[in-house]
Amino acid sequence: MTFGCSKFWSRAYGRALVFLALGTAVASAQQQQATLAGRVLDSQTSQPVAGALVNIVGTNLGQHTNAEGQYTIRGVPSGPQRVRVLRIGYAEQVQTVTIAAGQPATLDVTLQAVLTQLSPVVTTATGEQRRLEVGNAVGQIDAATVVESSPVANISDLLTARAPGVQVLSSGATGTGARVRIRGTNSLSLANDPVYIVDGVRIEASSRGLRAQSIGVGGSLGSRLNDLNPEEIENIEVLRGPSAATLYGTDAANGVIVITTKRGRAGAPRWNAYVEQGGLSYLQDFPLNYSAFGTTTGTTPAPTSACYVTSVEAGTCTPDSLL
Repeated sequence: MTFGCSKFWSRAYGRALVFLALGTAVASAQQQQATLAGRVLDSQTSQPVAGALVNIVGTNLGQHTNAEGQYTIRGVPSGPQRVRVLRIGYAEQVQTVTIAAGQPATLDVTLQAVLTQLSPVVTTATGEQRRLEVGNAVGQIDAATVVESSPVANISDLLTARAPGVQVLSSGATGTGARVRIRGTNSLSLANDPVYIVDGVRIEASSRGLRAQSIGVGGSLGSRLNDLNPEEIENIEVLRGPSAATLYGTDAANGVIVITTKRGRAGAPRWNAYVEQGGLSYLQDFPLNYSAFGTTTGTTPAPTSACYVTSVEAGTCTPDSLL
């Protein structure tokens, strides 16, 4: 009986030593950890940046900044640590800070604002979708930017050489519309014009609806598409191939051109004005030659009168001065 009690106490003593060793190791590890705190500010405005992710590189320790741009990360191991700061709209910042065992550390970070490319949105017959979710190729033209930087007179100028697979054939006659072909000519006897959608409404802009207007203009056809002002268009999307027919029906087998116009936005009114002025000057000055004066031939005395070109040619007036 005495032997059994001795064995029991020896086992309990061994377990106590194990727990004591573990507790000592945990306490030692906690003493080697510290707290990292600081603020994240905008480098230009010095305003706090809320929602920025601050994390320790190589660990799962991190925290988002609050409305005041403040953050606190607890349990940071001692020694040199790399701190990464991420926020949409700002450039990534990575800094190194030395953490002393059991001592709090402070690290303030400033972020530089940068332009961020957002995921483009495509408008189709089924609604707006992210471009990554659309399985077909969609050509996009930023009409607002093109009009500001290039001489654009009509919609045909916006489409020319700005979307892959789109060919614009100009008739050469003043006031007539150009023929638009997407991926070439599909039929020898039927119309090859694409379907035009303006702000979700289909318009008739093809030449087949303007046959009667070709009389008196040498067979050339106009286009109602050129009635749209290029400065009022925000962007143009070009759908081609079988995907266009899938979205808009078999009538769209020649492709679809989706036009989105500019809309009013909340805020103060804005006006854009453009003025251009030019002049031409000759290196040599020419005398005024509005009219010529001379003497009338065949009369005595010869009176002075205006000599016209016909009088000089007929020999009835001899010019002797210019005015």
